[in-house]
Amino acid sequence: MKGEIMPNQMDFAYEEIRKKIISGEYKPNENLTEIFLSNSLNVSRNTIKKALIKLENENLIVLEKNKGARVKSFTLQEVLDYLEVRLALEILIITKVVQEITEEQLLKLSEVMENMKKCFEENNLVKYSENNQIFHKIIYDSCSNKVAVKSVEIIKSQLNRYKLKTILIPGRKNQSINEHISIVEALKERDVEKSQEMIKNHIENIAKALKDYYSFIFN
Repeated sequence: MKGEIMPNQMDFAYEEIRKKIISGEYKPNENLTEIFLSNSLNVSRNTIKKALIKLENENLIVLEKNKGARVKSFTLQEVLDYLEVRLALEILIITKVVQEITEEQLLKLSEVMENMKKCFEENNLVKYSENNQIFHKIIYDSCSNKVAVKSVEIIKSQLNRYKLKTILIPGRKNQSINEHISIVEALKERDVEKSQEMIKNHIENIAKALKDYYSFIFN
């Protein structure tokens, strides 16, 4: 019933809109009116207002007076700034993970890596991307600094909608699989400097790909 706000309606609306922004279903600069969202999610406009405020706080949308909501788009410099901060955090995380990751987690990481190789060989980019998320989640779960992990996850959520396009860049697919293999090897060796170098290489290559193919990825 649209006139009432049930306890979890706002969370439901927030999650559904957020999911569609991150997946790319709602595209950068697309207008999202309260009426459209209210009808498509079958919730009240008041519920939508609350969900949109939360999404604006995450920098996923822009609320414009008398215009409603618009999906946030990023300039190249904003993207590079995000990645610069992510790099610093990822180095902090991997430094701790080298010492804290368990043998069981390393085994899981290796299993996911094998799945990624299989997806790579079959050119299944959607499944490759899904396993990529699992890969990084195992690393983040093994890190004791949850503040750093949460910060990285927020940054990644801003740019996640462009992930599949990034892997379509010529040569990026091969580059990506090799980067992940190197990260696993460095972690297995419990080599701090090598792990830092591999994660640095991974993020810097993402930044270079986004810079070189910005117009393809962000349009």
